[in-house]
Parts: sequence; structure tokens; C-alpha cells
Amino acid sequence: MDPATLKEKLIAVIGQIQTNSGLECPPLTGATKPVENVPKFDSKVWAAATTILATEIGKAIPNDVNIFVDETTKLQLTRDMTELEFSLGAFMSEGKGKRGGGGGGGGGGGLDGAGSEYRALRALRPLLFLETPRLAEPSATAGLPPLVVLHHIVVRAPIPLPHTLHGWQAAEYVRWIEEHSEEEALTLIDGGLTHWEKTCEAEDTHDSAAGYVVLARSVLANTRG
Repeated sequence: MDPATLKEKLIAVIGQIQTNSGLECPPLTGATKPVENVPKFDSKVWAAATTILATEIGKAIPNDVNIFVDETTKLQLTRDMTELEFSLGAFMSEGKGKRGGGGGGGGGGGLDGAGSEYRALRALRPLLFLETPRLAEPSATAGLPPLVVLHHIVVRAPIPLPHTLHGWQAAEYVRWIEEHSEEEALTLIDGGLTHWEKTCEAEDTHDSAAGYVVLARSVLANTRG
């Protein structure tokens, strides 16, 4: 199937889902990013869209793969983080030079002394390309806060992010996390996993995210000891 036909079918599928759901559907083009531009195009919707598209084109598409997330986005994010690291290194080196730090004196110089936030930034880059089964390995995610790892697992899975279950905007969710303890945030995510499991059970549907739930609960268990 040629790319133009595939694009037409994909646009038709997204429009059909939005119409059937009674939701607004903005003009769809090849540049549209459904996850960002289409209202309420969450994990359950893209999973359904993937299934319908697979039927339309007569090809198998794994239902646990989000085809609506562009791999180039991860590459761009990686480049941005690399540029940030380079700029931060230059800034700290310049500052050290102005303080006359060329002589003796202890550690903490350069980026090694930038703190846990910088270490988390460096650890995030390989996380973007880490094989899914390894997301629960502490050695593979060293330097990253558990909340970052948990959110990354949920984003890869067809599981709604916690704030969508509560009707919050992304900014409201970020503010909530900043104002609450880590354990409260972990409990919120844990509750989202339970909600997903109960929904699948109530609807008697196959839990396409079972493996991700296991990974997330493993991270939760490791964090809580």
C-alpha cells in the first residue's frame, strides 16, 4: 500500500472514532499529531484506532505499540538534552574559571558536582531507548527518580496517565506532584493501575497492558522496599 493511501485510511479512522465518540475532530493532515492535537486521543483511543487501521489495511499491528508516537520525537529530545548538557558544561567551566578555581581544591567541579537533577537528565537519554522488559531493572534506570520510570512505563502502555482519570490538565498534574509527597504520587499511579485492571475485568476484554502493569508494580515494590 502506498503512503498516500495509508495516510487517507489513517485520517478516516481517526475521524470515524472522534465522530462515533461525539468528540470534536480538528482538520486532519499529514502533519497532525493525534496524541497532541486530537481531543481525548488517549491510550484507549489509540489502541482502538490501531486495531481498526490494521483491519482496513489488512496488516497486523501489535496492539501494545503506539504507532502515533514518532520515533523522531525521541531523537529530537535526545539532541536537545545533549545540547543542554553541553551548554551547562560550558557555563560551569566558565564560572569555575571566573572564581579562579584552577588550583587545588576538592571535588565537585564541573558537571560531576551538578547534583541529582543533572544525573537524572543524563540517565533519561538511555531510558528513551531502553528495551521495555528492562524498565524494572534498578541497574538499568540508576539515577532516575522512580516516578520518572513509572510514568515512562505507563506512557509506553495503553494505560491512561493518572491525571486523565481525574480530569486534570497536564499542568494541574505537575502542580499536584510538586505539592504532594513521593509516596502520595506513587499511590496515585498504583491506583491508576488498579483502575485499568478492574476496567478490563468489568468489560471482559483482553488486558493488552498486563506486562506493563507487572513492570510498574515491580518498580513500586523496589521503591517501597
